[in-house]
Amino acid sequence: MSGHDSGEAKNAQTASVRTRLTPRPRLVGREMMLSRIKAELAASDRAGVVLAGDAGSGKTRLLQETSAIVQEQSGRSLTVHAGPSTQARPLQALAGAMASAGLPIPQTAAEAGGVISREHRRRPLLVCVDDAHFLDPATGALLAQLARERRCLLTLTLTDNLPTSHEVLGLWKDGWLCRLPVTTLSESQLVAVCNELLPQPVEFTTAARFAILAQGHLVVLRELISNALESGILTRNTHGMWADSGDHVGARLQQLIAPRTEALSETGKLALEALSLAQTLPLTAALQIADSTAWEELESHALAQVEEGPETAEIGLANRLVGRVTAWNVPALRRRRLLRQLLDAFSPDQHPGRREVRFTLWRHETGQDVAEGELLASARRAWWSRDWTTAHALAEAAWRSHGSPAAGLLFSKILSHEGRQAQAHSVLDALASSPDPQVAVAAQSISSRAKIMRSLPVAEEIGEPLGLLPDALTCSPQKPDMRSAHTLVSSDLDKAVHAFISGDCRTAWGAAQPLLDDSDPLRVAVAGAVALPALLKMGRPKDCLGIAPRLQWAMQNLEAADLPDYEILNIPVLTCYAEGITGRRTQAVARLRTLAREAAASRNTTLASRAGLVLARLLFEQGDVAEAHRLFCSAGGNDDLPLVQQFSRAGEVITALHLGEAHLKEAAQLRLEPYVNDGPRPVDIDLALAACDMHDGRRQSAVKRLTEAGRSALEHGALGELSYVVHALTRIGHSETATVLCAPESQDIQGTVDRIRIAFAKAVAAGSAKDVAMCAEMFEQAQTPLYAAEAWAVASRLRQLAHEPRMATAAARRCAKARRGYHGFPTFLLYAVEEREPLSNREKEIALLAAAGHTSQEIAQRLVVSPRTVDNHLYRIYRKLGVDNRRALRTLLNQHSDAQ
Repeated sequence: MSGHDSGEAKNAQTASVRTRLTPRPRLVGREMMLSRIKAELAASDRAGVVLAGDAGSGKTRLLQETSAIVQEQSGRSLTVHAGPSTQARPLQALAGAMASAGLPIPQTAAEAGGVISREHRRRPLLVCVDDAHFLDPATGALLAQLARERRCLLTLTLTDNLPTSHEVLGLWKDGWLCRLPVTTLSESQLVAVCNELLPQPVEFTTAARFAILAQGHLVVLRELISNALESGILTRNTHGMWADSGDHVGARLQQLIAPRTEALSETGKLALEALSLAQTLPLTAALQIADSTAWEELESHALAQVEEGPETAEIGLANRLVGRVTAWNVPALRRRRLLRQLLDAFSPDQHPGRREVRFTLWRHETGQDVAEGELLASARRAWWSRDWTTAHALAEAAWRSHGSPAAGLLFSKILSHEGRQAQAHSVLDALASSPDPQVAVAAQSISSRAKIMRSLPVAEEIGEPLGLLPDALTCSPQKPDMRSAHTLVSSDLDKAVHAFISGDCRTAWGAAQPLLDDSDPLRVAVAGAVALPALLKMGRPKDCLGIAPRLQWAMQNLEAADLPDYEILNIPVLTCYAEGITGRRTQAVARLRTLAREAAASRNTTLASRAGLVLARLLFEQGDVAEAHRLFCSAGGNDDLPLVQQFSRAGEVITALHLGEAHLKEAAQLRLEPYVNDGPRPVDIDLALAACDMHDGRRQSAVKRLTEAGRSALEHGALGELSYVVHALTRIGHSETATVLCAPESQDIQGTVDRIRIAFAKAVAAGSAKDVAMCAEMFEQAQTPLYAAEAWAVASRLRQLAHEPRMATAAARRCAKARRGYHGFPTFLLYAVEEREPLSNREKEIALLAAAGHTSQEIAQRLVVSPRTVDNHLYRIYRKLGVDNRRALRTLLNQHSDAQ
């Protein structure tokens, strides 16, 4: 590493250490739980609730939120922190809490009860007890008495599977308190928490790995992020996102798992180490490592779990984090000894699939002489089984041990898909200087194709057309040369790639289509990777599904021949998206989640980010604006392909506007700006810029921008993109302009929602309430609640104009029902029927100050809040009142004053 690089790394690590996690991030995924708590506290037959769950599941945070709810309702709370140190002394924890709250310090339980009763009579008092299983019997008995006599409200937290006194158990067993189970958060919710804990977005692959390791526990998640910051592996990348650069287990994580492992016997610890290295073991192999007592010990401590297989039982890790920390801390010599034991423990018939791949890696780690061909063959098998971490390790071992062109080319592809472009190009540069001209051309070919995809200039000194790799460098030595009879004439493929990058999807499809009938599966697969996005832009997802069997044939043949090519990884992602927009949305979302999770767990950042972006678009249309926004923000964090960055940044802007948060919108616009003119501009950029124009009151600018984008899409045959433009124009009140763009060929659009968009524009332009209502119902069936609500809003307005009040009211009710599925801010069309929300007292105060000419900074100083808080309030005020700026706000308030 050069001195400059070393300095940059040191600065990045210093910045990471200085970064502090948000002490109290926004609550995620607990909305229903808080509603239930509020209802139980208001119930006349209950004195409160008990929040019970696993350690680290977020019970303490819910306790804090419950306390805040009571205080907002003019009540008062008293928080008691119980623990092992207070358990032996009666009333110690309660007395300490009362003293901190400025209440008289009680000497007896009767005195404590009297003080609490008096305070509750003055105004509602909520007694919050954290870790109530540590309460002493005297305090437990007092709380039981207070609950029976309704002398205060109570909220307690309990950790499951820990001993609890009879007095505390009686609180909910006797029905005085309602016991509410606090379940662990889902992985997608923990990804959201990651982005709340740090000041900038967390790259999707990094956040997903943290979420997988945390297994739903918030405390574990905080420690994982803190450990990564302290070790310097979590830093901000070139896109301004937090991304980890590897694995590191510091003291924090070791201390976190210590209570789970320190009580194990020596044989139990040995068994855990072996299992952590192997991940899974057949029971027969496990018993050769340690006796059954050791494995039963791990099972009793919830560190191992047994799954019955068709032939033999399998023992696997029950806790990923414990396995990761344990494997990291195994000393080098003992690791070698354990790996040799593992190799000896398996019989020859126990080496199928992924386990055989891992054996190759173990043999290399233990110093055995592993042939290059075996390393590369195992790397390719790992790639096809989606174990990209093992594929990386094997390819790297082959490259460092043998340095051959085949190893270097495979390793460079793996590095590229992990987002490590600099390392990938370093390997390719080494190969490009090879004295073998075939090797040099192959390396230059890969680099040049990457430059085409990234819209960068390509060196002209390459002696032959860009194409796939020479046969001798890519085929497995154990497999026949599937492509010896076909040398790819790359001009067709290059033409398809160039056309697609420049936005001409019709030409791209025309160039790629003939290659789909080729007998060479690699040629078919790579052509398919261009054909699918081109067809999607053209509005032909059914045709995507039509060529899917052909692409599946190609991938199966490539797998059989051990010929991985990373350009084809987009095929399953785009096929899922095609399924989603042709009516199988639920299945597509589930498959994309699985694909993104597998890729993130194995550090395939490119596949994970692209699956995440496609998932974000489907989720946004389903109404889940917040998760879509998080995915748009964090996906693509290590992907430097301009199209991916443009797509993700545009999506971030649009979802930020739908969330109604001014600071999110400002941040998104800043992140979009560098990509607006970064190569050919896709329609997503114009949609985002037009949305910003509308938000800032520049409607004519939005109309002009969208009209030009629509004409460009029509020119290139991008009918799928055209449907988005037509819909956007209709949604801002310009359906007539939209219908002008609906050329006759728009009838050939295949996507379910795309067809409804076109039909909706035509129905609105024609003023047909019946047809608009029909579109609304179709939007509902397509699981797009926002679009359905907007269509019902238009139908209601048209019914009112036609003097049909009953049908107008019915449509308004349907609008409100559909609106409940959209978790975002009201849009332009929804204001047609939605009643304007009244301003809160704080919003009225800020509105009057702003109308009087005060700046945000002046208002912030007067109200003792931050300027950003003022801007957020102003943003909501503008949306509620239907104005765009302070001048319009002043005019509206003056008119209202005159009317009064």
